[in-house]
Amino acid sequence: MPEWLWLAVVAMFVVDAVVLVLVIRQRAKRAGFDLAKMHEMSKLVHERIGEHLRANYSGNVDDLPRALSGLMPVVEQTLHGHGQQWDDTTLRQLVTLSVTGHRFATRKQVESAMADLPKSQEAQAA
Repeated sequence: MPEWLWLAVVAMFVVDAVVLVLVIRQRAKRAGFDLAKMHEMSKLVHERIGEHLRANYSGNVDDLPRALSGLMPVVEQTLHGHGQQWDDTTLRQLVTLSVTGHRFATRKQVESAMADLPKSQEAQAA
């Protein structure tokens, strides 16, 4: 097969990939899903989680459920203050990742403490 033909095939794949990404972004934006905004909010919530736990968590794993129960309303208020509302599962995943990212506790410890917490107020209302 001639070399120029291979080059044409590769060029078509690149163009297809670019078009696919642009179409997905447009559809996501029309559906109200903005990755940039979600990333921005995740960073803000991560900072708030760190601040809250530094002030309200002793480092003792037995105190983690109490610290997390006070944290969840802070996370929800932060999101609401920026016009965002995330489902309970997403909130819990974000909090788990953030707490472990700050190295306050292990994932297993956070998941165990979260299991005892009631669902968020939005999830209860639904």
